[in-house]
Amino acid sequence: MCRTIGYITCAILALLILYTLCIGPGVAGASDEVASPSPSASVSVSPSPTPTASPSPPTASHKVYAWAMGWRGQLRSAYRPWSRARHCLGLPQRPIRLGVTPAREESSAVWLEAGYRWRHMTRSVYRPGTRRMVYRMTHPGGSGAARWWPLAHWVGWPDSERGNVIRCIGDESGGSTTADNGVCRGLGQVHVCHAATFRRVTGRSYFWGVYDALANLLFCHWLWERQGWSPWVAMRGYR
Repeated sequence: MCRTIGYITCAILALLILYTLCIGPGVAGASDEVASPSPSASVSVSPSPTPTASPSPPTASHKVYAWAMGWRGQLRSAYRPWSRARHCLGLPQRPIRLGVTPAREESSAVWLEAGYRWRHMTRSVYRPGTRRMVYRMTHPGGSGAARWWPLAHWVGWPDSERGNVIRCIGDESGGSTTADNGVCRGLGQVHVCHAATFRRVTGRSYFWGVYDALANLLFCHWLWERQGWSPWVAMRGYR
């Protein structure tokens, strides 16, 4: 009986040892796999890149800025006679085409673009446009005295004197730039006694410049500002 109990005890111990050696490590490994996270399942969160501002272009140099602003000033100066010539010819007025003036903080490229635009408008639009209109006023074509009013207005006569100017030119020369009675010449029949003053006022020689419509009317306007219409005999009945 005791021997049988001993056999049973040995069998149980052998089973426990076998369980420990074979089954136990598998269960422990399984529990370890469940407890520890899989490397493939881990998610690594990388920090988002910090946005960096792109460097702004440097502010235009003083030289570029001064050059561009110089052309802006010339554009304004060229616009004034251009606009005035249009007014004398009775053409509709148009605003100056300056465009957008950049901020001082803008780059040299922006200021150069603006400067080139202002230079183009000055050289290619306003200055040649004024020359063309003055040529049109000094070469009006046709006949009669009224055609010379735009030029008279250009040299300085006000709108209020339009009728008197046309009347004076018509009565004195009939609107002919070559009118000559021996002592008085040109559109306004400037007397030879004014030869020295004519040269001083117009910068032209009397015997050559007096037949130029622009110089003749310029001197006549100068004389009218100082003496009114009294120097013209044809106007004494009207004033």
